[in-house]
Amino acid sequence: MIAQDNLIVSGPHSLRLLPVNDIYNFGVLDGEAYILSLTLGTLISAVPGSVTSTDEAADGGLYNKQIAFRVGHVTRERTRLLRSFTRERLVAVYVDDEGATRVAGTIENPMFLTFDISGGLYECSLTGSSPQPSPYLHKS
Repeated sequence: MIAQDNLIVSGPHSLRLLPVNDIYNFGVLDGEAYILSLTLGTLISAVPGSVTSTDEAADGGLYNKQIAFRVGHVTRERTRLLRSFTRERLVAVYVDDEGATRVAGTIENPMFLTFDISGGLYECSLTGSSPQPSPYLHKS
């Protein structure tokens, strides 16, 4: 049996949405994203275990990205917030299933949010594409 000291068993979580208009500077160097922005973004209270992310190579050298998640307890305020994000170009920052902070979307290749209300929950999806897989967020 092999001992694994830092084994993390978790799904993606801690999703933050950052409008592209709030970003002063964005760059990716050696697989790390550097973001300088007005805010830290909006933390989305996703239902635990509902966040999934995919980052698949597609034709033309692009990577198709999708982050799906659910938000519970339908309210007017949450509907307004999510609806406002559907009109924004977004960068998503989240913790992946290995505990690393990742970035999906860029200023040039943003993510876009869609959502439906079903069974008292918001069924949400962020989609986009970019020329590289989702980089790690640089820790400063």
